[in-house]
Amino acid sequence: MIRIDTNGDGLIDYNEFMSKFGPARNKEAENLIMERAKSKLHEINYLMSNHMQSFLNAFEMFDTSKNGTLAFSEFNSLIQKLYHAAGKDAPTYSVVKDLYDAIDVRKDGSIDRHEWNAAFVH
Repeated sequence: MIRIDTNGDGLIDYNEFMSKFGPARNKEAENLIMERAKSKLHEINYLMSNHMQSFLNAFEMFDTSKNGTLAFSEFNSLIQKLYHAAGKDAPTYSVVKDLYDAIDVRKDGSIDRHEWNAAFVH
């Protein structure tokens, strides 16, 4: 409360709220999340290269609907199995979701082959 109520009147007015949680702060937090996701993507890239036949094979194997996209549940399954194969604890749900959102550059709720290739195939 003390951090947000900058004028000390015991209330949080609109301006105080916006200065703490408004668009500028949200953008800052979003940038931080994306930077963390990119760092984790490097780790996943490394794990896939060591524990799967190929990046494209991983996509094909976990595209259980065979529609050329990965839904979040399919991507999450891939991540869980990948970390299990590597003998590591898998990232938390929120981290996996951030990773998914980082790869889904079109923001359409699925990862297609082009987005997958952009993230992993170099």
